[in-house]
Amino acid sequence: MNELLPPRKPEPHECCGSGCIPCVMDIYEEELYEYEKTLRRMGDVNAALTATPPAAEVIQPANSTLDPV
Repeated sequence: MNELLPPRKPEPHECCGSGCIPCVMDIYEEELYEYEKTLRRMGDVNAALTATPPAAEVIQPANSTLDPV
C-alpha cells in the first residue's frame, strides 16, 4: 500500500524572488491543498466505514406473549 506523504516545503533559498509563474512556493501550496483534501476525503471514508449503524427497533404486537403481566 502506498503511504500518503505531505509535500516537501521548499527552502527559502529555493525561491529566486523574481516572480516566476508558477513559483516553487505556489506549487507547494497547490500540492499541500491537494494533500489536505485527500486526507479529509480519507477521513470521511474511514468515518463511514467505522460508523456504528443505528440499532434496529424491536416492534412487538400489542398482544405479544413477551409483554410483562
